[in-house]
Amino acid sequence: MRKRGQTGFKTWGDVDEALRQISIIELELTGIETRMNAKITEIKERARLASGPLEEKKTSLEAAMKEFAGRRRADFGGKKHIALAFGVVSFRLSTRLVIPDEKRTVECLKNLGLKNCIRVTEAPDRGKMAALDEETLSKAGAGRVKEDVFGYGIDFGRAGRDCRCGGGLKDKGKEIAA
Repeated sequence: MRKRGQTGFKTWGDVDEALRQISIIELELTGIETRMNAKITEIKERARLASGPLEEKKTSLEAAMKEFAGRRRADFGGKKHIALAFGVVSFRLSTRLVIPDEKRTVECLKNLGLKNCIRVTEAPDRGKMAALDEETLSKAGAGRVKEDVFGYGIDFGRAGRDCRCGGGLKDKGKEIAA
């Protein structure tokens, strides 16, 4: 039974062997992910090719229906829709807001005193806050946390020879918060 704090490593050689095993695992995981992504890409392409003619036919039918209904508006008789056996054809009045130049519109809204029509997103700027002293950070409800972060780097060139996937990666480092 292991005592708390014991890892099973007795020498630096044990740690080096763990790095070798991790590198092999990383290479194999990368190989699995690469094969998965290739299959996903292939499936997406097959789906795109299969759906292309259907999408074109649908678009063509929609345009033809719109054109026909536009020519036969009198058939609606003041109603907004016509119910058919397989669905409904309708016209509805739609209004949308057009803003060709957003910067100009924002300036005009400000000049008109309509600041309530301007969306503003506020968030702390961590980059600028990093330059503040501890007292100011504390007053702002923030602070710094220092932690000793363990890291390791793997030499895939050496370990890749033992991998069933054939290697193909360069050095990859990891950091693990303590």
